[in-house]
Amino acid sequence: MNWINKKITCREVGISGRGMFASEVIEAGEVVAYFGGEIIPIEDFYLLPEAVQHFPYQISDDFLFGPASESAISSTDCWNHCCDGNCGFSDSIRLVAMRVIEVGEELTFDYATCMSCSIVDMECNCESFNCRGKVSADDWKMPAIQKKYKGFFQPYLKEKIAKLLLSE
Repeated sequence: MNWINKKITCREVGISGRGMFASEVIEAGEVVAYFGGEIIPIEDFYLLPEAVQHFPYQISDDFLFGPASESAISSTDCWNHCCDGNCGFSDSIRLVAMRVIEVGEELTFDYATCMSCSIVDMECNCESFNCRGKVSADDWKMPAIQKKYKGFFQPYLKEKIAKLLLSE
């Protein structure tokens, strides 16, 4: 089960169907959600019901975390990607605001901060000024992405970035 800050509501939104929106101002660093779910081996991902395949996020090279059945999907699972995300990870299950988020603003995070496997590969329609047009498993390797989201990556990606930088 997930926990979501009471200042956030899920509502219908354009291309993605649903999204999370601020109903009150959210301060930088404020916890916006704790994610719950099951640990899912990546090789089992495509065995999950198709409806569930939109929600897990990665916690290691070999494992995902999230709902494993349709009944486990909740309104707190409707977080959208944005190439200019305003939220990021402070640990494996905690999502925080990276800056002040105003009333009515959608809360998003860049999937590059939590995914390094091909299940994240998709066309991007976020329409942000810095939209990459495509989200891929290798986006976390981009120096601009590493700089932009420094301190807000999943812990396993922080380790991969540190190893990558050491090898350069």
